[in-house]
Amino acid sequence: MRVCSTYVSNDGGDWLFHYHDSANNHEPKPQTMARFQNELPEVLALLDKEDIKSEEKAFELFMEKMLTDKDFLDDISMDMPQADIDMDNALEELFNSHNTKTEDKAYQKIDKLCDKYPQRIDFLYNAYEFAPDWFVDKGFMRLNMAVLIGLNALAQAGFDWQKDELHWGFVENRPFLRAYARYAQEIMERCHDIRQVMFIQQRLLKACPTDNLGIRHEYVQSLLFCKKYKEVIKLYKTYPDDFDPSIVYGVAFASWQLGQKSADKYLKKAIQEFPLCAKELLKKRHTIPSDGYAHGGIMVGSPAQAYEFWQQYGRFWQKDALDWLKQHTSEQDKKPKSLNKK
Repeated sequence: MRVCSTYVSNDGGDWLFHYHDSANNHEPKPQTMARFQNELPEVLALLDKEDIKSEEKAFELFMEKMLTDKDFLDDISMDMPQADIDMDNALEELFNSHNTKTEDKAYQKIDKLCDKYPQRIDFLYNAYEFAPDWFVDKGFMRLNMAVLIGLNALAQAGFDWQKDELHWGFVENRPFLRAYARYAQEIMERCHDIRQVMFIQQRLLKACPTDNLGIRHEYVQSLLFCKKYKEVIKLYKTYPDDFDPSIVYGVAFASWQLGQKSADKYLKKAIQEFPLCAKELLKKRHTIPSDGYAHGGIMVGSPAQAYEFWQQYGRFWQKDALDWLKQHTSEQDKKPKSLNKK
């Protein structure tokens, strides 16, 4: 009988997710790491130098001496639980799918692994994240399961959302953090339940203050929806080095709404950092740009980023705010460009 469970431990304030599957009975082979240390002293010596060139050379040696060694690769595979090997194979098959039929077949394997290992939050999240269009609702169901399992494990362990933290540095925590963050996005898109969304965002920012997922950028939008302008300024001060249009334009807009003198300063900075965002907000008609998309993402400072910013924040910038923005944009355009000295 397979017993699969998820639990959370607390070691001196370090909270950590664990997954247990009795059918695996997996114990890592210690000789794999020993072999790495014995056969690659040169690599370890280079890493000890702690400089970029030595590090690059170390990884070149690792690739050359180890990743071309079939026996070593077999050792690594034997050190992985069968569940992880099966999921990696299913994901690779999905990524290499070139038509609907093969994509459907690969996703079915991922979905079956979720049934086989029902407590694996990372598997459930994969089933959501990589669900084809015709499996979107099933993917969302898997996401719901991942969140519920994680919240239950935290509650059973006595995790306190007001004072305890889930460090991003522990990779075991990342599937739940990702799942909870995406759940908030889904709730916003499907139900427009802003209070529930803010509740989750506040929890995540408290539990993971490093905010590696960028929750704060979406949180700005939630705060503006609720007209919590002072909270936007507070968030900006918590992350003063943040380089994102949502933050720099958000703090400018919030300060302007509160009638603060600092609003002009914040807006000038925002326009200087992201001029295309200001131009997009001021457009009469908005069309999807062809420039700025790369490798499945959006390039910083590109027309694509400006368009996405308008989609998310354009609703807040109405007549008076746009007049204020236009005034500062015109001032920026009038400034003489610096001449190159010969």
